Amino acid sequence: PNPTREFLHIDLVEKNVQAEASIMNAQGVVVWKGHLKEGVNRIYLPKLQKGVYIALIDKKGQKTERITKRFMIE
Repeated sequence: PNPTREFLHIDLVEKNVQAEASIMNAQGVVVWKGHLKEGVNRIYLPKLQKGVYIALIDKKGQKTERITKRFMIE
C-alpha cells in the first residue's frame, strides 16, 4: 500500500464526472466519506490510527466506475 501521514491525494482527471469517496479501515468500518471534485482532492485524515486503509471511489459520468486503492497511515 502507498504510505501517507495526514493527507490523501486523489486526482480526478475526467471532466464532468461526479465522484464520491469512502475510506474504510481494515475491519470494513467507514471512517471518512465525502464528494470529490475535478482535479486534485486533498483529504485531511489527522485522527486515523496507523494501519492499512481502503479508499473506494465511485465515479458517475457516462459510465459508472468503482476504483479501490489501498494505502497505509504511518
